[in-house]
Amino acid sequence: MPKENDDFQSELTRVEFRAPPFWEVKPDLWFIQLESQFKLTGISTDETKFHTVVAALDAKVVSCISDIVRHPPRESMYDALKSRILTHFLQSGSSKLRLLLQEWHLDDKRPSQLLQEIGIWRQEMLAKMF
Repeated sequence: MPKENDDFQSELTRVEFRAPPFWEVKPDLWFIQLESQFKLTGISTDETKFHTVVAALDAKVVSCISDIVRHPPRESMYDALKSRILTHFLQSGSSKLRLLLQEWHLDDKRPSQLLQEIGIWRQEMLAKMF
């Protein structure tokens, strides 16, 4: 009987999991959100994580990383895929600064929101420097 209950629970977990849409601009935050859902739903195997990520990505993103999707490594599939996605989509510090300088205007934001964005960027840059 416990085996049937485990199978049922595993099936429920698969039904409950829903990956958030991929964020091309901030893939590192997308992975944080995705990994939180992995914990909440009990997804822990490398292969399941790998296939969950591949299934969550749209065709444009998959085509950018098609080499690893077609030929995943035998071990650490998820970590290799995550690393490949982050390498491809994370912006360099200088390009991120250019983008932020173009986007740093109030529009409909409160000054405190703009200040928070600048502070987050500053922390990221300091973390990379030291």
